[in-house]
Amino acid sequence: MSRTDCKYNWHETGKQVFYDSSTFETLIAQYPISFYDDFLGPDVVIPVAASPESGCKWVYQGVGSNDTGAKLADSVNGVVQLYVDNTNEAKTAQINMNDELMFSIAQGMIFETRVTMSVMPDGASSRGTIGMGGAFVAGGPAHRVGFEILENGVINAECDDAATDTPGSTGVTAVAGTYNIFRIDCTTQTDIKFFIDGARVAGSTTFNSVSATTNLKMQPYIGIVSANADLATMLVDYVRIWQNRA
Repeated sequence: MSRTDCKYNWHETGKQVFYDSSTFETLIAQYPISFYDDFLGPDVVIPVAASPESGCKWVYQGVGSNDTGAKLADSVNGVVQLYVDNTNEAKTAQINMNDELMFSIAQGMIFETRVTMSVMPDGASSRGTIGMGGAFVAGGPAHRVGFEILENGVINAECDDAATDTPGSTGVTAVAGTYNIFRIDCTTQTDIKFFIDGARVAGSTTFNSVSATTNLKMQPYIGIVSANADLATMLVDYVRIWQNRA
């Protein structure tokens, strides 16, 4: 049974936050800047990158010939499905904000999403990518903080400030069809923290993003990168981002 709890100094942020103590989903974060999308409503089609549409917060970025990304019709909670097939080619299926970099590590940005791989990456070239980053690049933004879900469900954390790329093992293995809540806490720019289902992961690794002020602004990016004949399918339930006002 879910239960709502509240902490007045949540994870040493100095902010009051309400959360579900059974799932550790954040419910209300008392920050001046707060973004939330549960993917509800009739707008099932997500516009393609470079052609954003009024009223739609996301664009879809596809690279392969058969990659797809859209809301699942009649899906309880509201869900986006991202899919790459087994065509032998470079593939990317991603949602982002069309390279509008409106969030910033310098403002204590915190990112949270609930995601599952309904079909796990089935080869070494495919991976789920979840996080915040700069302008779109097929293999991953030049600067980013995020999680990667690899073949067999291995989950890694990563921080790349376009000068130093720091990876870290989370010690967590994803299960196909089982949702996890991923959170990245950039309250301290030199000690970025990663959480899965409320528990801190990769805590023995120091993640920092300090190379340049131009590498602090970001957008959310969630999807799949793949090559060869490797396939995967990702389901995204919600996205939350909050931070202090600049």
